[in-house]
Amino acid sequence: MQTILVIGASGVLGQLVCREIMRKPEEAHVIVSDYKVDRGRKIAELIPGAEFRQADARKKESIRAALVGVAAVIIVAKQEKPIVQQVCIECGVACVDVTTEAAFVNKLRELDSPNTASIVMAGFIPGLSGLMVKEATETMEEPEEVNVALLQSTNAQAGATGVSDMLHIVAENVEGKAGFKEMRQITFGSSGFEKKVRKIEHAERKCIAEAMNLHKLHYWTAWDEELFNKKISLLKKLGLLRWLANRKGLIKKIVTHNPNHDEKAYLTVEASGSIDGRSQVKSWRVSVVSDYETTAMVAVALAKLVLKNDIKGIHYPFEITNLNEVIKTIQSEHIELKS
Repeated sequence: MQTILVIGASGVLGQLVCREIMRKPEEAHVIVSDYKVDRGRKIAELIPGAEFRQADARKKESIRAALVGVAAVIIVAKQEKPIVQQVCIECGVACVDVTTEAAFVNKLRELDSPNTASIVMAGFIPGLSGLMVKEATETMEEPEEVNVALLQSTNAQAGATGVSDMLHIVAENVEGKAGFKEMRQITFGSSGFEKKVRKIEHAERKCIAEAMNLHKLHYWTAWDEELFNKKISLLKKLGLLRWLANRKGLIKKIVTHNPNHDEKAYLTVEASGSIDGRSQVKSWRVSVVSDYETTAMVAVALAKLVLKNDIKGIHYPFEITNLNEVIKTIQSEHIELKS
């Protein structure tokens, strides 16, 4: 049995990652880590089979001590510098990070990691989205255009950090133009319902476009309540969206999650291009119970695949595996895939 250490385990996403590891206790054992001992121990007590180790992601020696007997690390905590990855590389411990930030990935890529796996952007989006793009385009001789669209729930259990990250993404300009302004209809879910989405810039877009040589790759998003989309659009026009994104304390007060209501999210990838000389359109659509739960599932699946396949080096998920392998590893009715 492999042991996986979770950095940032006390947050909303971190706890989901820990629970996902223990969903199949015969496959892996989880270690909850936190720099605050009391808080970390309380979290570990809530997760059957988990144990606790103190670890401060800002201190190398603290991380090094926590890595004893660990096969892989999943990082949920945000870092300014890839300190955890650096120690993992030195200790030969595989690492999976759910980071969504290109600047951080660039810092990580400066490290030399020929013998140890370090996977980045390993969640729902980015992560599963890139695997879907790969699946939709790999049989095309010449992909012409690819659209990636995320339909979010206003009831998502994202936490202040998750909401802040998404608001920062929406606040960005797209190819020199205002983001979250241009709109189009996209088909979602197994039932094929249509929803209006808005164009955004996303760190994964540049990574995939370069790696897969895609000249027209676009990212889109919207929330499932149109009034909420209009409020976000208004905040952006007023120049207040980035201001709000930087105030997590305020976000905690205004963002609510009702556990009695669903928080379904949808992700669609549509690709057009030539196959056997004929122009065709391929579509992959995934429906999930929760975007945060899915991020946890993907991160854990990638950690297991890295260990199973003895992956080496710094990679994006689409560089080391494929959509079917990840879905098969997850094995959950909470993810519904349709092509």
